[in-house]
Amino acid sequence: MFTISRFQLLVYMLVAGIMLSACGNTEDPRVAYEAGDYETAFALWQSAAETGDTEAQNALGTLYYLGLGRGRDYRKALQWFEAAASQGHPGAQRNAAMIYLDGMGIPQDFYSAYVWLYASFHQGNESADRYIDSMVSKLTPNQQIKARADAQRYIVNPVDVEELQLESSVQIDNEN
Repeated sequence: MFTISRFQLLVYMLVAGIMLSACGNTEDPRVAYEAGDYETAFALWQSAAETGDTEAQNALGTLYYLGLGRGRDYRKALQWFEAAASQGHPGAQRNAAMIYLDGMGIPQDFYSAYVWLYASFHQGNESADRYIDSMVSKLTPNQQIKARADAQRYIVNPVDVEELQLESSVQIDNEN
């Protein structure tokens, strides 16, 4: 028969509690990221990203884009941004568009940038509208129509664009 003293039980419980609380702190990649522990944040987000978590995919893309936790790699950033963007994540859609628009680590691609910006804006990302307006001269009207049609499959949570544009103009007016 196995016997354990109260003191041993207390020590075991204390050690188990410390271990559980330490695990709890490292289970949230945002906590690690805010603490500057980018390698831990990277590992945790990568695990979640590989299961299809769009927030984790966008975060992992951001880490690659900024070179935190790993070396800077625009191609890998784009891969993760597009994984989340194709599932309808508006932030990832805008992020992917910026890589295409600026040609960071890849050839510049205005068409793909327009697709992602259009999808992002139609899901509520206000900053995407400014970039769309600047791209009108870079695509023919037929390319714009085709890009809008292509973007439709990535718009999972559409917003009222007219209302969004009105809010944007009010914000701009308030800033002046």
